[in-house]
Amino acid sequence: MNYFEFLGNKYALSNAVQPNINLDNLRLDENMDNPFKLNGESIFTNATKKELKKLDYEKLVEDETKTEDEKSKEKTDKKADEEKKFSPLEFILKEFLSLDKVKTSADKDSDGKLTVEEIKEYVTGLAKKDGKSDLSLEDFNAVIEELEINLDELLEELKPKEEAEGTQNQEETPAAEETPTSSSVDDTPSASSDSGSSYSEPVQSGSSTPVASSSPVEDSPASARSSHSSSAGESSAPEVKTIDNMSLEELQAEKTTRQNTLSEKQKAVNAVRNGENANVKAAKTEEAKAKEEYEKAIKEDDAAKKFANDILKNNEALEKNKTALDKNAENITNKEEEISKAEASITEKESELSGLEASLKSLSSAKEDDENAKKQKADLTKKISALKKEISNDKKQLEKLKKDLESLNKEKTKLEEEKKKLEEEKAKLDEKVKENCSETTKAKLEAYNKARENVEKVKSKELATANKEYKEAQESLKEINAKIAEAKKNKVTDTTTAPKGSVEKMVQIAEQEYKKGVKETSKNDSVDIRRYKHGAKNTHEWCAYFTSYCAEQAGLTDKTFKYTPSSQAIRRAAEKAGKFSSKNSSYNPKRGDVAIWTNIGDPNHGHVGIVDKIYKDGSIDIIEGNSHSAVSKNHYASKKIPGRFNGYIRMNEWVA
Repeated sequence: MNYFEFLGNKYALSNAVQPNINLDNLRLDENMDNPFKLNGESIFTNATKKELKKLDYEKLVEDETKTEDEKSKEKTDKKADEEKKFSPLEFILKEFLSLDKVKTSADKDSDGKLTVEEIKEYVTGLAKKDGKSDLSLEDFNAVIEELEINLDELLEELKPKEEAEGTQNQEETPAAEETPTSSSVDDTPSASSDSGSSYSEPVQSGSSTPVASSSPVEDSPASARSSHSSSAGESSAPEVKTIDNMSLEELQAEKTTRQNTLSEKQKAVNAVRNGENANVKAAKTEEAKAKEEYEKAIKEDDAAKKFANDILKNNEALEKNKTALDKNAENITNKEEEISKAEASITEKESELSGLEASLKSLSSAKEDDENAKKQKADLTKKISALKKEISNDKKQLEKLKKDLESLNKEKTKLEEEKKKLEEEKAKLDEKVKENCSETTKAKLEAYNKARENVEKVKSKELATANKEYKEAQESLKEINAKIAEAKKNKVTDTTTAPKGSVEKMVQIAEQEYKKGVKETSKNDSVDIRRYKHGAKNTHEWCAYFTSYCAEQAGLTDKTFKYTPSSQAIRRAAEKAGKFSSKNSSYNPKRGDVAIWTNIGDPNHGHVGIVDKIYKDGSIDIIEGNSHSAVSKNHYASKKIPGRFNGYIRMNEWVA
């Protein structure tokens, strides 16, 4: 949604957020779903530099400077309240400056308050965001994108609390734990949980690695995230597929769809240029008819005998020139598309190359006598070499395409110069007709010229529509290409050396993910996290998804616990198999065991990780997903981790 759609939706949510503006001036219809759009168009029109200078900037800061008593007094003063009402532009800017990220950006001295001068400076800069001097919808949306403001999330926060929370704190039903799916929900916080945080521990004095606290925060979805039910017995609503939660294979399929759409839009543009578009074809038919009648009148008009032949030649030359220009424009469009495809292919391959080189680097620490590592290095080196050669050839082809485009543009310049001369010549001949010929001939000339103008008018209108749709399809394809490049860069090349089906394989996969530096982005998501979740968006916490993914990739989920989003489903499966040891037992954990945390008083929720290393002093390293919002390796002073830590799953024994 754009910014003004956001305002309309915000206004519609609750009477508490109704704008204090002049409703007559704004013409708000309170019965509309989106009162900030009338007849499908935004009520906001571009504000000129002159209008911005006249803006009452004091109104935009007064709420920041007046005390609560002053505000309360003003509310009781009807006349003062009427004077305080905002114009549409003032209201829109006031609302925009109330967004936290926008306010921070505008607050130059970082004192938490906006002054008149700060707002003036910010609004002036805002108006230039799209390269023009007036303030437009594009300016607002450019800042929204630049600051990564999620308007959908802001609307979610405005919804009534009961609706936003939904059934978030329902108890998980153990009956469904044996066959969880990627659409199942994550562990949900108990009433005592620190909602909104991933697992995070204080740092031990004198150590750069985290040590578990006495009350670790569980892998629970933050209340600010999407509402959902935590009952494993209920099925979540099916997630809408977007390019943010597609696998690489799905992205490739979507790319094919978008390429086909682009191809159709490109054909539509070319159809306008070559006259195959229905409306252009109809206009050209009328032009041809008018031209024929005009040329017939010229031939029959005695007064035109001296220059009739020149007119016929000029008409023919103009027709040829027009055809050549249309063909040239079609060739330019096609060539630009070839260049766009070539550039996207190079970007995609370079991203893939980056991923392969990262995988090769991760093998650098392997032992020299490790035959599996040697083979993997050789295979990766071969792939890297072949890919570099492909990229080099693609770049050479790209340079050739760019030279071809340069030649086409030079040809276009020559044709346009030729057209200009022919049009000038036609204008002179038209004057001769008007001075010497009969009224009938003059009328035919006027009809012909109007038909010519109409062709250009229709063509221009159809071309604008076709080009707009073509550009939108181009942007859509660029978007998917960028996602594919990101996915290829992050695509995992297995650099582990342990055999599939072994616990060691699971640990090596966990180490591989940790070394990649996987972490949440500003949107609580990333390509890698979606990979752990089988493509699902990160609407829930993901420690169990990470552990499940590592076990699944190692080939252990058929032998031990199933792939699941629930840490406690993993624990219960181990208990059922008799492979769980509590922290108070005498069991000493081994590399590859799964560590389990369980909330005190709430056995359905907690946290999970994979034991990486046990030291001689009894301390231990555990690799955990969703710890510090990342895949982290945390160091604990003892195997008996204090607080909510529950115990270990004896994975080596379970797999044996």
